[in-house]
Amino acid sequence: MRTRRVVGTIAALGLCVSVAMGVGMGAALGGGSEERACLVIAHRGASAYLPEHTLAAYALAYGQGADFIEPDVVMTADGRLVCSHDTTVSNRAVMERVFPGRVREDGEWYYMDFTLEELRSLDESPGRGGERVPGLRIATLGECLTLVGELNAKTGRDVGVIPEPKRPAWHREQGMDLAASLVSALSGAGYVHRGDSAVVQCFELAALRRMREELGCELRLVYLCGDPVPDGVLDEVASFADGIGPSFKLIETEEGGAGEDPTLIERALGRGLGVYAYTFGTDRARQRRFVERGVSGLFTNNPDITRGVVDSGRGGRR
Repeated sequence: MRTRRVVGTIAALGLCVSVAMGVGMGAALGGGSEERACLVIAHRGASAYLPEHTLAAYALAYGQGADFIEPDVVMTADGRLVCSHDTTVSNRAVMERVFPGRVREDGEWYYMDFTLEELRSLDESPGRGGERVPGLRIATLGECLTLVGELNAKTGRDVGVIPEPKRPAWHREQGMDLAASLVSALSGAGYVHRGDSAVVQCFELAALRRMREELGCELRLVYLCGDPVPDGVLDEVASFADGIGPSFKLIETEEGGAGEDPTLIERALGRGLGVYAYTFGTDRARQRRFVERGVSGLFTNNPDITRGVVDSGRGGRR
């Protein structure tokens, strides 16, 4: 009951804020719909304010004007898709207390070794950051999709989702097909065609290609990259996918100087790829620089701040 009360309160807050802001319909990433100057993508929800990957964080991000919500996705022992940045449970203290005999030889507790019911018994978020709020438990992908869909129905907006399967190749080695399960879950929720408000992103280029060519995924695909991207890789991405998601540190350093791949934005845009850079927070000046260079979206821990930056530049919302 406590979880429902907390999440319900935040969801109501998100709805009220979004109505008060008069936020319009979100655009699709890349072709198909009316295009925004730059999309605001909530990185793990409004993760600067609430525990990441909880329904409360997703609802608050919605209310703060995000165009897309990002749920990272891993699998449990019973084949459920849950929202977590890591394949291991980072809240080690609670795992040592509740499941002391279930640790692997490497000293880690893996999501795939526990059922959803076991994880839910923790009654707190097992995610990163040390911010554990009782009642804010682990969310499933299905719950995230349902929440976004219900808020869209009530507000008339079209906020999308941009899930990231975490380590799909490793999951397959462990006997679980995360990529196939994700594609199936999105299809079951009505996200099937390129113009639908769902995008799949991944650091594994081979997994993205498999989703497109073997699993028949028609949704837009984005290749995440933390290292410099050679022209040949950009050409491969452009041959079947729709965009790249580079760390902003590839483009410029923390101090604002040239990064390791400073022309990546222009090289990607020149190939018809969208550019969705990560991860931004309170540095408005940096965000303005990226918007001015024509990026298609910004992953942000602070959707409210990024919403303000985007709306104040390049003519605001269209």
